[in-house]
Amino acid sequence: MKRFTLFFAACAALFCMSCKKTDPDRIQFTVEGDGSFSRIELAESVNARLVISAPRKINGLTVSMALGGFNSIANQHIGIEPNKGTEKRNAVFDLINDTKAIAYLQGLGIAAGAPLLSETSATLDIKKIIMALLEGQPVENDRSFAVSVEVEDQDGYKGNTDLSFHFTSAPEITWPRNTAFSTLNLDRQVRDPEGTELYKLSVKAPGKIASLVISLDESTADNKLSTWIANRVTPVKPVIDLIDDPLASNEFKDWFPTRDALKGAEKATLNFLFVNKNLPDFSDKESLNTFTITVTDRFGKKAEVQAVFHVPAKTSL
Repeated sequence: MKRFTLFFAACAALFCMSCKKTDPDRIQFTVEGDGSFSRIELAESVNARLVISAPRKINGLTVSMALGGFNSIANQHIGIEPNKGTEKRNAVFDLINDTKAIAYLQGLGIAAGAPLLSETSATLDIKKIIMALLEGQPVENDRSFAVSVEVEDQDGYKGNTDLSFHFTSAPEITWPRNTAFSTLNLDRQVRDPEGTELYKLSVKAPGKIASLVISLDESTADNKLSTWIANRVTPVKPVIDLIDDPLASNEFKDWFPTRDALKGAEKATLNFLFVNKNLPDFSDKESLNTFTITVTDRFGKKAEVQAVFHVPAKTSL
């Protein structure tokens, strides 16, 4: 009898727990797309939205953002004075009652105001809001922003959730010995120049390198240099894909990191000394050899620069 009583009690407890878990009327939140509640990357290529389910119909909705010093930007779009943030207090967007905030969000293509009232579900692109507020601002790399969302339904019940958004700086390409990226004039008579560091460019990609492509502008380049590169890549044109082209990665491994040594890296050094090494084989004509270097990280953020090498006509020497 005692065993039967314990078994019945256990079954009853499990039944009650399952009822709570499947309550069809509670407010629920899910993250749809790329990311999770604990991390959504602030990048155009990331598709992540917060999906709200409110079976008793939405009556109130606020988004509270901890943007620190950037709250002053958010405040420009908040009409309810107590909702304005400071460096230590969150800025709060009221999507139902704040007409100024509603107008701003609707301008971003985000549902706000009357269209949300009495709805049983809503989708919020909070990443889009934060990116719009931070556009052009000096956000440091590896910065996180906390966001809290609260929903109230028409029966007065509330639900809330927290999310974290992360910012990774875009790649950067620098030329340490030529910071202005000025045209580098080469001397045909110098075969092994001193100070070879002059030919080296540095790549920094906090979001990790996904693609690195170097292309030569054929319209002004020395035709022999163009052909020399084209014969060492796939397809036959002066475009060096250091990650996805096996032929190029093998032919240029003495000058650039390639393939697995480059993909996923946060730093790289590009050595254009091969241009100087090829000077004996250049044609006699003057040439302007413009290399466009494009780096893309795993979030789709890019950096692009041009390194230009001028070679005088042979007759001018």
